[in-house]
Amino acid sequence: MELRHLRYFVAVAEELHFSRAAHRLHISQPPLSQQIAALEAELGVKLLERDKRNVSLTKPGEIFLNRARKILASADDAVDEARRVDRGYEGKIAIGFMSSIMLLRVGEFLAEFHAQSPNAEVSLRQLQSHAQYLAVIDGELDVGFVDISAGSLVNTLDATVLDITHALHERLVLCVPREHPLAKRKKVSMAELRDGQFITLTRQSFTSFFDTFLQLCQRAGFSPHIAQQVESMPVAVAMAAAGFGIAIVPALSQGAVEPESACFIPLDDEAYVDIYLISRIENKTGLVSRMRDICTKSVVQS
Repeated sequence: MELRHLRYFVAVAEELHFSRAAHRLHISQPPLSQQIAALEAELGVKLLERDKRNVSLTKPGEIFLNRARKILASADDAVDEARRVDRGYEGKIAIGFMSSIMLLRVGEFLAEFHAQSPNAEVSLRQLQSHAQYLAVIDGELDVGFVDISAGSLVNTLDATVLDITHALHERLVLCVPREHPLAKRKKVSMAELRDGQFITLTRQSFTSFFDTFLQLCQRAGFSPHIAQQVESMPVAVAMAAAGFGIAIVPALSQGAVEPESACFIPLDDEAYVDIYLISRIENKTGLVSRMRDICTKSVVQS
């Protein structure tokens, strides 16, 4: 039995006329009569009483009509749901991110994503960049926000399996406690920080950021004295605010502490860190495509 057999039967049962039912179904009457006869033969039940003038439902036909309508409605719902998932309006998406501070900016993407796909089920996981790569490739994550550059990614993993979308271009700033001599400056150069004791994020957790930090120091003519390496942006900011050292952090880190706790000073140097959205190239689901589009739109506008 196929769905078309149910559709044919429902049309005849509702019209109680083979010609009208055939017109409604956009087929000729003889094939319709043949299909109804085949359905009755397959069921071993007479569904319709008919003569040259009248068509009526048998008692089994009435019961079968009720069930057939429900089956067809369920099938239509399944098709509609599949199409909505394919277009990115419904479904599930697992998203990785590196640090809770990132949610200050990633949250903007999530807000737009939710506005466009309010029925989507979103799960968030905080993981280091390399853990996200593996989780995306293994299918545990649908997308991940990572800070390694596209060029570095080619040397790290087989980039032919990953789609790489530029998501954020974050300026780096200096974070110092309020009482620090540089706290009132509007800008500061890296060269002025050669004697500073730095609190920095680990390279394992924030590869692109750590490499960018070292390059800034080298261009300024010094090797940094790293007093301590930490695993998260909030910890780096909190320790700098408490006076344990100074920190170069993404500008979005300003939301990690109260404004009176620390000062964030722009650098004279062109200093940015890039965040990329990664996903499997083969993952062409509507929700993943929608997140890619949102990130691409954000970078173009910025």
